[in-house]
Amino acid sequence: MKNIPWTKIGITLLWVLGIATIGLSLAFTEIKQQDLKCKKITINVNKSDENYFINKQDISAIIQFGGDSLLNKYVNKINVKRLEKLIESNKYISNAEVFIDLNGELFVNVEQRKPLLRIFTADQHSFYLDEHGLKMPLSPNYSAKVLSANGNIEEIYGGIYDSVKNPLLNDLFELTKFIKANEFWDAQIEQIFIEENKDITLIPRIGNQKILFGSIENRDEKFEKLFLFYTKAMPSVGWDTYSIINLKFKNQIVATKSGMGIVLAKPILDTVAATDRLDTTLTVL
Repeated sequence: MKNIPWTKIGITLLWVLGIATIGLSLAFTEIKQQDLKCKKITINVNKSDENYFINKQDISAIIQFGGDSLLNKYVNKINVKRLEKLIESNKYISNAEVFIDLNGELFVNVEQRKPLLRIFTADQHSFYLDEHGLKMPLSPNYSAKVLSANGNIEEIYGGIYDSVKNPLLNDLFELTKFIKANEFWDAQIEQIFIEENKDITLIPRIGNQKILFGSIENRDEKFEKLFLFYTKAMPSVGWDTYSIINLKFKNQIVATKSGMGIVLAKPILDTVAATDRLDTTLTVL
């Protein structure tokens, strides 16, 4: 007589019972959801970046669009994917997640778009560039505290997620990301101005000088030179001594005061010794 594989049979039966139990649970859940109504709506708007372009009342108005209330509506009649797309069509929202729990509570979690830079064009248009470099409209209710750029900028805002057409704005976006990522420069730089020749000029919060930056080429080196100038030269002479700080020349900083120029010759920017040398490399032209 052959040995009966009771172990294998037992394992098989357990699998069958498990699958049957899951199937019954899903069936009961489906039956329950057919009778379940939406009892409550909870809306969460992410304000971690202190942006207030949109609030809970705005989201409520979106999901109740057309007067079709979701409260007391059967949950299996609520299209959560459609609600997500409807919410995300708002010009200030980057992402929305909608789901309903087993108690009939509908949750709406909303993430706002994050403005990085405000643009003022030469023809008096204004809009933001968001964290992805896409154009974002202004709000009639809220103005974000971000870096601004103005001057000779040509660009038109044409839609909710309109991409940048002018390469100059891509440069400004990359420059702004660099400034925002550095605590010192984020606190120091207040404005970006575009000259007629498309050179970039930075306007600091402290002092009355203009910082001639030129293009974003050699960006890191230019900021290193400026940091040396700020930390070594400026404290000894005062923040309002110079009207122009020119970073456009390689291995030089040219600072203008009342028609006179001062050159920092061949600074080596990444050593302590170079920082000490800065005091002795000033030459009056």
